[in-house]
Formats: sequence, C-alpha cells, structure tokens
Amino acid sequence: MEDRRKYDRVYLSEYDYDYPCYIQYGDAEYSVKLLDISQGGARFYMEYGQMPAYQYSQGTIMRMAENSPYYMKNVSYNVAWQYGNEFGVTFSQPLSTSYTALQQDMAPHYYYD
Repeated sequence: MEDRRKYDRVYLSEYDYDYPCYIQYGDAEYSVKLLDISQGGARFYMEYGQMPAYQYSQGTIMRMAENSPYYMKNVSYNVAWQYGNEFGVTFSQPLSTSYTALQQDMAPHYYYD
C-alpha cells in the first residue's frame, strides 16, 4: 500500500513519551495525549471517554500541558479519522517547523540527556 503522507511522522512512543495537551472540539475542551505528529497532522488518544463521533469536523489544539513549543498553540485542525479513543487530524496549515525540530521539541530527553 502506498503511503499518502506528505510529511514524516515523529512517533512519540519510540521515545517512551507522549504529550498531554488540551484541545477544543465543538463547544468543549478535552484532555488528550499526543501520540505522534508531523508538520501536517497528528494522532491523539482521548484519555477519558471518546470524542463525539464526527459531530464536529474541526477543532483547535489549545495548548500542550508541558514544554509547549510556540508552533503548537492554537493550531486549527480537521478530524480525518476516529477509532475508539484514538483520532487523527490534519492541520489547517502545516506547522512552521522542521521534522528535526519536531523530534527535538517532542522528545527532548532523547536528545539532551
């Protein structure tokens, strides 16, 4: 199967880390974990319950709970898929950072310990 992704992903599980963050989806704010990310999208895990099934198709990553890089604040997204407690999004605009910077920002202990 051909991979349709335009951007390489940083799989946070490879670094034994995931980022807690907060998203806005519809009229509610949810606590989620960021599982992987690229400049074009991300995969999240909803810790408590499930996201409303495509009731809304757009939302905003409000902020990261820790070490929030400037480019991860108020990022608009569209829900691309949902399966159980996990869902994938595409960003409305690609993140203004490089793949290497994503690796360094999202797994700093891997690079700096």
